[in-house]
Amino acid sequence: MLGDVGGKTVIDLCAAPGGKTMQLAASGAKVIAVEIDAARAGRIRENLDRTKLTADIVQSDARDFEAERPSF
Repeated sequence: MLGDVGGKTVIDLCAAPGGKTMQLAASGAKVIAVEIDAARAGRIRENLDRTKLTADIVQSDARDFEAERPSF
């Protein structure tokens, strides 16, 4: 649905349990997974570890999350 995400940064809001995060990471995206609940964020980490994929996990309310702006 997003097309070629390889090398792009994608934010997955309300990310647990990590299915979208893993699919995006497997497609080559740099994923920032945002999840409000600590236990559910831990589940994302477990699933990433199990599949040997990587993503940045941020524990935050999606309404409060602010991504860093790239500097050009």
